Amino acid sequence: MQPRQLLTFFLLVTAINSFSQNKTNSNPQFIPDIRPNSEFTAHRFKLITETPVMYGLGYEFQFHKKLSTTLQFGLLTEPNSSLILSVMEKLGTDEVVIDLLKNSFRSGKVFDIGFNYNWGNYYAGIFGQHIGLKANDTPIKLLETAMGVDASTYPIRGNGTALNNLSNSNNTIELKSYLIQAGFLFGRRFNLKNSWELNAEIAISKNWYSSSDIYSSKRDFAALNQELNTFLQEIYWDYSYVPSANIGVGFNW
Repeated sequence: MQPRQLLTFFLLVTAINSFSQNKTNSNPQFIPDIRPNSEFTAHRFKLITETPVMYGLGYEFQFHKKLSTTLQFGLLTEPNSSLILSVMEKLGTDEVVIDLLKNSFRSGKVFDIGFNYNWGNYYAGIFGQHIGLKANDTPIKLLETAMGVDASTYPIRGNGTALNNLSNSNNTIELKSYLIQAGFLFGRRFNLKNSWELNAEIAISKNWYSSSDIYSSKRDFAALNQELNTFLQEIYWDYSYVPSANIGVGFNW
C-alpha cells in the first residue's frame, strides 16, 4: 500500500471511530446490547385501547430478545359492543339475533393472553381472549322470535301464577354469554422519552368456543338452555370475527 493510501485509510478509520464515540456518548441508544439472548429481559406496563374490544391495562414480559408474553385485562363497553354486533350483522347474522344479543353485549370483561415474536421495533403474535358478557334484561319476545319458541309453555317458577301475556315488553330474561376468541396481531413500537413507548397494532380474532344461558325469575327455562346454547354457538362460530385497531402507551424497563 502506497504511503498516501495508507495515510488516507488511517484518517478514514480515525474519523469513523471518532464519529462512533461521539454518537455513543450523546445517545445511549447507540450502545449495542451484547447480552446473550437468554439474559435479555424487559418489563412493560401499558394503558390500552382495542377498538372494538376493550379499554384496559396490559403487562408484557420480554424474556428473550425475540420472544415475549402478554397479559391484558379490560372492559367491553359502548361503543365497542355495538361495533362488534355491527360486524357480525354485516357478516350475515340475522337481525332478530342481533336484537336478542344487544342487551347482553352492552358490557363485559375481557381477559387476554398472548405470545409475541419481536424483531427491531416490530412484533407479531398470537393471542387468546376470554370475553364474559354481563347478564342484562332482554325482552322475552325477542327470545321467542329468534328461537321460534313459545315461552308460556315452560314451567312457572315456585308458586308464581301465569301471566296473561308473558311476551309483553315488561317481562324479561337475563341472557349471558362467555366467548373464547383466538387470533393474531402485528404491531410496531415507537420509542418515546424516558423509557415510555407507544404501541400500534392491527389484529383479528375468531370465535372458537362459547357458552350461553338464560334465566327468568318467572319461568324455568332449564329445558331451553341447551337448545339456546347450541343455537348461539353456531352463530358465534360462524360470525364472530373481530378485527381491531389497538393503541397502547406504556413504560418499560
